[in-house]
Amino acid sequence: MSQLHQFHDSVASGFAFCLGLLSPSPPACAESGHTIPGFTSTSVYSRMWKASGVGYGELLDRLIQLALERHRDRSLSA
Repeated sequence: MSQLHQFHDSVASGFAFCLGLLSPSPPACAESGHTIPGFTSTSVYSRMWKASGVGYGELLDRLIQLALERHRDRSLSA
């Protein structure tokens, strides 16, 4: 697993993006990690979903449902 993947996994377990610099040889440089950056009804993420037919409210419902399912699954396996 790459160092940026490890950084992502340590910052957020799911919905996030990480900024970093890659180089031909390790180590990679992780600059920052963000969870749901700028997540509004006008953000690029929600506009992409809207273009595919999923509105902002439905998107929120889906994300919340997925988070609850993930929490339940992790709680059961602990």
